[in-house]
Amino acid sequence: MEIELDNGEVLMATMLGLMRNTVARSAGIKDGRRGPLDQQSMDMDGMGAEVAFCKYFNLYPDFSLSPQSLTFDCLTQLGGKVDVKQTHYPDGRLLVLPEKKNAETTHYVLVTGKIPKFKIIGYAEKEQVFQDKNLKEMRGKKVYMIDQPDLQKF
Repeated sequence: MEIELDNGEVLMATMLGLMRNTVARSAGIKDGRRGPLDQQSMDMDGMGAEVAFCKYFNLYPDFSLSPQSLTFDCLTQLGGKVDVKQTHYPDGRLLVLPEKKNAETTHYVLVTGKIPKFKIIGYAEKEQVFQDKNLKEMRGKKVYMIDQPDLQKF
């Protein structure tokens, strides 16, 4: 499923991503990125992916600017707590940090692309993510990792 954000959505995602980055760093929340891309771009595109996912499924994203760690991005109509994970790489994998194991999140969604174009790839339920077979090492740090073919489709 491909989604393109309009100009207003791009502006909103960019501003919120930058503000969230500032709030998180000011609050001392550790940067959990695993790739070589800069954190500000990752936060802007990550917010864009949240907006794209919510736009497609007619959900309302979390626009709060409070420090976020172990939180989720939106609620589904059935009460699912969704954490949207974004990557620039078209063949990228769903990556979830080990500390998220204690989060309230029930579903993790993989979205590829960057502002303004995104593609919703699939999802994994919490129980599927936090299995020993998915715990791998990436750039010297542990991360739960699921390949795209192993994700559930919408």
